[in-house]
Amino acid sequence: MVIEGSFYRLTPVSESSPFFDLELLYDIGGKNPRKEFKIEGYGLSLEAAIDRCCRYAVFKKFSKEEIIDLKQYVDEYKKAFREIKSQLR
Repeated sequence: MVIEGSFYRLTPVSESSPFFDLELLYDIGGKNPRKEFKIEGYGLSLEAAIDRCCRYAVFKKFSKEEIIDLKQYVDEYKKAFREIKSQLR
């Protein structure tokens, strides 16, 4: 079983384990630009994996050089969390 969203993929470590391996979708540049899943973490709890997904979504939205305030960060984090939560319906 694999749990997959628009930019993440969670794979259970084993059938009886509460932990997941997390892959995130990255843009690969160069000669042949493409999108590719890359391992972001091994053996994460579901809560930790969702947290990393939300942080990744925020960082992907803004450039590394861009300066934002805490309110913008928290608002974008909550937006990413709501997007992931909306898939539960």
